[in-house]
Parts: sequence; C-alpha cells; structure tokens
Amino acid sequence: MEKSVMIIGPARSGKTKLAREIQTTYPATDVSWFNARFPKIFSSEFMFKCTEETKLIILDDIPLSAYLQACYLVMYLDACGVIIHRRGLEPIIIYPQFILTFDESVTRSHLMQVKGIKKQFEINDFHNQ
Repeated sequence: MEKSVMIIGPARSGKTKLAREIQTTYPATDVSWFNARFPKIFSSEFMFKCTEETKLIILDDIPLSAYLQACYLVMYLDACGVIIHRRGLEPIIIYPQFILTFDESVTRSHLMQVKGIKKQFEINDFHNQ
C-alpha cells in the first residue's frame, strides 16, 4: 500500500472484507484493528494499544457523526506519526499505514469536504457497484 486507504459503500458491500484482504498482506503482530463505532477510539487511548511493530491501523465502521474527526485525526497521524507510550521507556513514534472503513451513511461527497483527502488517501467507493 503506497497510500492509506478509505473504503466507503452501502452495508454488506464488502468494505470490511476488503480491509481484511489488505490486512492479510501484513503479519498479524503488525496490525491493530479498532471498531470505530465507539467514540473512545478517537482519544489517545487507541494509541496505547499499538506497539512499535504496528505497521497497519484499521478503523472499521466509522459513523457519519465521527467521519470528520476520523479523517483529520488520521491525516495528522499519517503525516506526524503515532506516539507509542511504553511503560518505563521513552515513547517512540511509528508511521503506520491506515485503512478507514465508513458506515453506509458516509459518501464520497462527505469525504471530498476534507481538504487534501485525495492527495493523502486512496478512496475505494463501493456505492453503485
């Protein structure tokens, strides 16, 4: 994956399946998968669950109510890195790839409202397929 990936489309269209297919190209220890339906993942808490081996972070099923927050957070982390806090050790910064899947209410027009989104992400749109 050269760019991080965003996947949009209707329910049951294969968004999570595509994310899982991409995930299989990484060793299991290199992947951190989060259910984005729960707002707490957008706090720094989710960064504590990643490790220095994390190469891919998947945020699955991001709702319309959180799509802007998720887009801007991931654009920031994609550019600046994810700080990993390790007990008793100095924090480190990792630069993983990201996959974001969105619930059926998020469309391409929503994503196009985010400045720079096309430059930073590959968008896979399952609508009208």
